[in-house]
Amino acid sequence: MIEGASRSAEHTMAIQQEIAAAVEAIRDGNERDCQRVTGTSLNHLEVADRRERERYEICLPFYLTPFFQNETLRNCGEDRPFIAVTRDLSPRGIGFRCDEPVPLGHVIAEFDSQQTGCIKLLLEIRWRRRQSLHCYLAGARIERVL
Repeated sequence: MIEGASRSAEHTMAIQQEIAAAVEAIRDGNERDCQRVTGTSLNHLEVADRRERERYEICLPFYLTPFFQNETLRNCGEDRPFIAVTRDLSPRGIGFRCDEPVPLGHVIAEFDSQQTGCIKLLLEIRWRRRQSLHCYLAGARIERVL
């Protein structure tokens, strides 16, 4: 029993390290291309913040595709991707805005640049809010690198 728990913990740690490396690659690879990358930690904000990890203000466009998961982690949906823009990014989650309503559940975020190539992340939408007629805000937890 302990051996199985140990393997599970090792697997979870490996996934977290892979996510952290992917987030770092996205941040580093897009700083030159991005109009607004402050790299400033947002942990200094004086609000009740429940986040586990430090998050960074960064404004990057990416493709967002609704994901309907089956047993083999294949996308069963026929939904088309749409464009979103990050607000902040950390190894545990991402905040973003977009012009279309964000579905609850899982989505695939696809970041592309000349420096990093294509990085795909599986996200779980944790919250979403309509800010105005064509502006939606959302926050998601990064589940894994695809």
